[in-house]
Amino acid sequence: MNKIFTTSIIISIILLIIYFTSGFLKKILSPAPTINQSTSIYKSEDINKDEKVDTTDEDIISKQLNCKKTESCWNKVIGKTLNGDNPIYTFDLDMNGDEKIDQLDVNQILNAK
Repeated sequence: MNKIFTTSIIISIILLIIYFTSGFLKKILSPAPTINQSTSIYKSEDINKDEKVDTTDEDIISKQLNCKKTESCWNKVIGKTLNGDNPIYTFDLDMNGDEKIDQLDVNQILNAK
C-alpha cells in the first residue's frame, strides 16, 4: 500500500513537471512576436521597403486615395514589399493615423523625399 502511494506521488510530480516545463520551454524556444507595422504609431514613408522614399511610394499611396477605414478597400492587399516577403495593405498607407487615405498622407511621402 505504501509503495503504491509513493509511486503515484512520484508519477504525479513527474507529470506536473512535464506539464509546467513544456509550456515554459515552448515560450522560451518560440520567437518573439513582431509588431505589425500597421499597428505601430510610427509609420515609415518607405512603403515598399526599398530603403528609399521615392515616386514608387508616392504612386502606391496615390492609387488608394479616398479609401476610409469603414470601406472594404481598407483591408485589401495592394502589393508586396520589395523582397516580396510582406504584403502591403491599404491601412499601411495611413501615415497620420486618421483612418483614411488622403492628400495629407501623400504630402507626408512628398515631404520625406
